[in-house]
Amino acid sequence: MTTPEPIFLGFRLAECSPTPVGWGGSPQTDHVTNPCNISGCVAGRQWSWELNLNRANCFNTVAEAVAEGVDEFRPNPDPTYYWLCAYRAYPLIYGKEGTQHLAPAQLFDPTLPPLPAEPDLREFTLLGYDVVEYVTHHKHQGKPFGCSPLFCNGMAELIPVNSYCLLPDPSMAEEVAARFARKEPEPGPYIVVEVLRKFD
Repeated sequence: MTTPEPIFLGFRLAECSPTPVGWGGSPQTDHVTNPCNISGCVAGRQWSWELNLNRANCFNTVAEAVAEGVDEFRPNPDPTYYWLCAYRAYPLIYGKEGTQHLAPAQLFDPTLPPLPAEPDLREFTLLGYDVVEYVTHHKHQGKPFGCSPLFCNGMAELIPVNSYCLLPDPSMAEEVAARFARKEPEPGPYIVVEVLRKFD
């Protein structure tokens, strides 16, 4: 199957904080200093209809993401604690029955606000690729993503990742997604997401 072009999802302020004490605990993960997985367990991706999120649980513009600021959902007052991130997803769903190619409109709950057109992302740097549990709206009340096994399940101890706990290239991400679909460290299915960050 030819890999389709990734679909732009939007922006978020991500809690890219130092790796929690006690996480990993092996030589294979000592180099992971700032995990940037898209899972809510890592990036502090709170779900609230009041935040005006789109169907991928992201903001459509940088201005909207920055305006989210620090509130009851983000209690840390230090602005350097949050990184402005952008996300793209490959419209391939990896499940136990194989890989399914979805049209962009099929990826997320169509009753929620639509995804934006991709803007100019030249100021953003690609950090790597995450393999995250893809959760349909039928299973999880509109939340499109579950856990990222590389971080949440400690799979980074078995699979080489970079300092952001992400995979270095899309072909490796595809292989890991197919592996997770078979082994189910989380129930699955899975989707590959590009994680990008704007450095000040």
